[in-house]
Amino acid sequence: MKQDISQSELVIMKLLWQESPLSAQQINEQVQTQFHEKQWRKATVKTLINRLLKKGYIDFKQQGRRYLYQPSIKKDDYLDVQNDRFLNDLYDGRLSHMLAAFTQHEQLSKAEIKEIKTFINKLEKDHD
Repeated sequence: MKQDISQSELVIMKLLWQESPLSAQQINEQVQTQFHEKQWRKATVKTLINRLLKKGYIDFKQQGRRYLYQPSIKKDDYLDVQNDRFLNDLYDGRLSHMLAAFTQHEQLSKAEIKEIKTFINKLEKDHD
């Protein structure tokens, strides 16, 4: 399995999952506009890009003098791995334990409860 993506690297991945390929300059500009709390220097963005390249989460193609970056893993595939890891590490792989823990500490709205019921009904239909 690949190394984990840090929270800072995840900012870059989110941008590339939204739109790619992007140059380092375009990534830097989008970080500044979409993630206002991230006031990174260009060197910081380039460092994060290089880390993601080394970890194998992104790749590039050269276009003239610039490099265009794109994800080498789909967002859904990454989420599947992270969700499985989270569930296994914290809830012994049991979704019911996770839901119980969340509902004990959070007040669900009627809309959220309805959404969960709809999801469960769909699971039951798919399981039959």
